Amino acid sequence: MALLFMDSFDHYDIDALDKKWTAASLEPSIAVGQGRCGSNCLALGGNTDVVRGLAFGPASPGVQTAILGFAYRIGSTFTLPSINWTIVSLMGLDPGQTIASVHYEADGSLSLSGAPGQVGRTAPNLLHFDVWAYIEMKVVLDTAGAMALRINNVEHLNVTGINTIPSGVTPVFRRVYFPGGSNHSGLVDDLYVLDGTGAAPWNTFLGDCRVEYLRPRAAGTRQEFSTLVGSPSHWEAVDDGATPDEDATYVGSATVGQTDTNVYHQTGLPSGTIFGAQLSLYARKSDPGPRVIAPVVNGVVGPSAAPADTDYQYFSTPYQTNPATGSAWTIAGINAVEAGVTIVS
Repeated sequence: MALLFMDSFDHYDIDALDKKWTAASLEPSIAVGQGRCGSNCLALGGNTDVVRGLAFGPASPGVQTAILGFAYRIGSTFTLPSINWTIVSLMGLDPGQTIASVHYEADGSLSLSGAPGQVGRTAPNLLHFDVWAYIEMKVVLDTAGAMALRINNVEHLNVTGINTIPSGVTPVFRRVYFPGGSNHSGLVDDLYVLDGTGAAPWNTFLGDCRVEYLRPRAAGTRQEFSTLVGSPSHWEAVDDGATPDEDATYVGSATVGQTDTNVYHQTGLPSGTIFGAQLSLYARKSDPGPRVIAPVVNGVVGPSAAPADTDYQYFSTPYQTNPATGSAWTIAGINAVEAGVTIVS
């Protein structure tokens, strides 16, 4: 796997933030209409903490290379002009294990730090208040590792052959961490996370990216779930607009093998490379007991997930290529995608 996660922050509100992210504390919010393209974004202020765990499995309890990109805008209203702060950190196996971080410096530069301390600092005046910038960082964990930083597609730092493994730390990334602070505020949008494996272009920086939210617009070929609540059709029950409506509208099934799929609104992107798609199932089970579901994209069943009793949460599955063909996504392919959920057990 190379594409681990992406987020547009356009399809949920503050109450659902920690149902897609691993954890959120205090005052983070979804800023409606304040994103780069007039949609939503993540707002950080106060002493907020937002954490997303990275994909892992029994054979690979973390990733040794992390590449992430995101749009970032410093808010001038609550930010003191002469302070430094941490914008984002890559965390390790245990709480408190910070492995690498990007910091804002008071002269408008960014610095990159890790096990060797500060490994570099950009020229000043690259970031300005109330102006969006696209920040990308790459860290390779090794005794002869590497760290790199880009802003708006321009590489400003690239340090190789350094020991990037902090003493006493298991050399894996497990979390992406956006901290807040009482003396600054920031907006985050259009996030992607890679693990540096596999083929190009997913094993290096993707450049300034737009992450777009596409909603169901019509029924797919399989509408087998037997329960339909609050809407005249399955796709309308699944389409929750900008925020999830919990049990106001939903579809449900307890029958193994039943599948429910929809087709989606077409992309607003006129051209360009599609680096991946991500299906986010928002699901829960209604009673205690075993229940397993899985995403379905273009007829291909994805990894199983076990929803919690009573509480909804997101199960996000990234697809860097079309699972039905193994080929890169195209705009036509995204416009024709059919996706949904199946009952595994």
